[in-house]
Amino acid sequence: MFRRFVLALSVLVIASGSLMADEFRGTIKKISPTKNSITLTVNDQDQVIEVGKNTPVLDLVSVTVGRRRRASTQTQLQQIGQGIKALQTGMFVIITTEDREGVQVATQIQQDQQNQQNYSGGRARRFRR
Repeated sequence: MFRRFVLALSVLVIASGSLMADEFRGTIKKISPTKNSITLTVNDQDQVIEVGKNTPVLDLVSVTVGRRRRASTQTQLQQIGQGIKALQTGMFVIITTEDREGVQVATQIQQDQQNQQNYSGGRARRFRR
């Protein structure tokens, strides 16, 4: 009986922690290094989000797995930096945040190149004839 109670309580704590996280998708409008915060434009509204020094900034990278004919391409998240130093104005990002004492604090920032407005479509490929 006690084991079931502890199990149910631990599941409740884990589930409530994941429900507290929010996700914002938008373009970085302003970076304020003195306040360690960024202003993000989401649906024509500005959101101010604090960014810690150790907040990971991630990007999707294509990785070839396998050898020669059996090789396949997979996409993986790769860390490109930490904190505000790795961010630029105009970058389209997906930010996962937590609410700490009424302030939105970023826990993870992912660069989203596919939805970026000025995305060039990647490198040009040349085909042999």
